Amino acid sequence: MIRNKYLQILELEPGVSKKEIKTAYRRLSKKYHPDVNKEAGAKEQFIRIHEAYKFLTDVGAHPGQQATTSAAYDYDAHDRAFDEWRRRARQYARRRAAEAERERNLLIKEILTYFNYAAVVMAFFDLLLAVDYLLPYQTREDEILAMKESHKIYDRTYGDKAEAFRYLDIKLNTNQIRLKADALPYFNDSDPVMITSTSILNKPVSVDTITGDTRYTFTQAYGIYTGFGFLIPIVLISLLFYGVIVKNQENRFSLAIVLSVLFLVQLYIFISV
Repeated sequence: MIRNKYLQILELEPGVSKKEIKTAYRRLSKKYHPDVNKEAGAKEQFIRIHEAYKFLTDVGAHPGQQATTSAAYDYDAHDRAFDEWRRRARQYARRRAAEAERERNLLIKEILTYFNYAAVVMAFFDLLLAVDYLLPYQTREDEILAMKESHKIYDRTYGDKAEAFRYLDIKLNTNQIRLKADALPYFNDSDPVMITSTSILNKPVSVDTITGDTRYTFTQAYGIYTGFGFLIPIVLISLLFYGVIVKNQENRFSLAIVLSVLFLVQLYIFISV
């Protein structure tokens, strides 16, 4: 007689109840589920857990005995009375694992079907950004309607904590631009300014302030082209990989998640700045 290996698989001790068996089964099956655990051997462990649960709930301590409160779950490993139970339990476990994997693959396939439409929108948006960035910029005279410092910080340059701001937001008659806060002394509501922006989307690139005979140029602190322009080629190249090069469904799903995050970042910057 040897100790029941199925108790060991479910990390249980002899004398446990059916409720404890079920609780252990639920905990471990979630831990080793193919959707959650990608480690090597996780799928086989998932199958063994199902096999152990099926065996213990059907067989119990001894053949034909359903009571689970006996002193020990012992059995003869070579007793033919258990062979059929073990075979059926193993089949059940493998069937459950195959069903879980099939359901996951169907879900991923459905998600990718919807993502394909989103990928078309992403491609159009980033191609438009690329064209807008490459076309010659337009420069025109404008007037300042309002200026506001934003993103409060605390400057410790001189030892004491002094309140300061990171950016200067300037609202113009036809546009608005965000500069670094140190540009504030160079702007006056009464002075004319020259705003440089893209031709299609009218996204600001820089602004010139003219004081007497002196002209100062300040570039945008950050924006869809400034600071985050690298996202445009990354998204376009990733879309190329997604649509043409990558064939494995798992890899395409991972790439779809990355693309979604990058696109949301782009949208946020495009709208907010």
